[in-house]
Amino acid sequence: MLYPYMPSISAKIREHCGHLALASLPSTPIAFLKPGHKIGEPKPLFVKMEKSAIDDFKKKFGSASESIINEEVKKKKIINEKKKTKNEEKDNNERLIKDVASSSVYSTLLTNQKKIDSLLKVASMKLEQRRAQFEKVKLQEENEQALQLRAEIERLKAKLIELETLGGVKQVSGIPVFEKSFLVKTNNDLTSSIQVEKSNEQNVNEVRILRKEVKDRNESTKSKKGGSKNEEGPLFLYFKREDFIYFCIVVKIRNQDVIVDEVDIGRLDIRVGRILKVEKHADADSLYVEQMDVGEDKPRTVVSGLVRHVPIEQMQNRLVICVCNLKPVKMRGIESQGMVLCASTPEKVELIEFDESCIPGQPVTCEGYKRRPDPVLNPKKKIWEGVAPDLKVNFEGRVVYKGQPLLVNGLSPLLAPSLRNVPVK
Repeated sequence: MLYPYMPSISAKIREHCGHLALASLPSTPIAFLKPGHKIGEPKPLFVKMEKSAIDDFKKKFGSASESIINEEVKKKKIINEKKKTKNEEKDNNERLIKDVASSSVYSTLLTNQKKIDSLLKVASMKLEQRRAQFEKVKLQEENEQALQLRAEIERLKAKLIELETLGGVKQVSGIPVFEKSFLVKTNNDLTSSIQVEKSNEQNVNEVRILRKEVKDRNESTKSKKGGSKNEEGPLFLYFKREDFIYFCIVVKIRNQDVIVDEVDIGRLDIRVGRILKVEKHADADSLYVEQMDVGEDKPRTVVSGLVRHVPIEQMQNRLVICVCNLKPVKMRGIESQGMVLCASTPEKVELIEFDESCIPGQPVTCEGYKRRPDPVLNPKKKIWEGVAPDLKVNFEGRVVYKGQPLLVNGLSPLLAPSLRNVPVK
């Protein structure tokens, strides 16, 4: 063994051979031992390494402990196993897809899907057809109902004309009269009017019978009272149709029959007003004297008891709601020509609010009640007293009359700032 790989072993061999220095090998074999060399005591070159010595060398020269190495090995093993499992699953799925695609099951599924699509298309077409038929039927029903309503309107108009004529109300010429028959044209067809004509004939006959009954009642009433033509007093007329009894009151005034008008908010002249000037009443601490523009040639003087509830700064140049056809009355020497409406309780009073773009003089209307204000309300008839109990602020803060909202010019609602379910005075 000429060139041992381990330096320490090489040194020991050279020591036994008497060569301390490492000599280069010659190109030809020669004897290295000198004559008379004594052979030393033989000793083992390699010593058996025990486990303890191995552990010491590992601790001394190793880069990591055995546990760390084992953990890293385990981690690598787990990662490799996961990759292997994933690859196997992927391969299995690909094989399964290929198998299904190539099998008869796939063709069956494809056929079923085509059937489903076809059935869905047919069902959608049928639905559209049914919808069109339904709309056509409903439209026809609406047209028939409209036709019946028009016939009923014409019947009632004819009956009204007959009653007014019997009551002495002069009829104005030029107004379209009730026609016996008419046609109603829809978008697609022309509805027959035969049935309507029969209904109209029946209505005309009913009006004639009713006219005769009213005439007989009037004559009998006159005969009971002596038959005087100049008598004054109410004459009650009534007629019955379809379990409903209709009443009409006729009053004789100077040989003319006048229908008594109902008491409702339509008889009040309610308008928008703007306070141009306001000052306290000289003789009353609780009264304001206001100069108010209500859309007339000159301002009106209005006296309001709002001193304890509304500061004078808030009154100046403010839009308010004013009743303009009350009979003027003097309040502590000053004539008041109107009344400001407010949401009112014993503890608190609020001015009514509405759109600031409104103009003085614009009327306040209530749906369902025709605006027909009296020139001046007669205090003896107590029209305001009959309207006031139904004039209030509802739970939404809107001013209503019998549940119907009051609107400026038919558009802007009247509102109370904070009070709810309180009267308007």
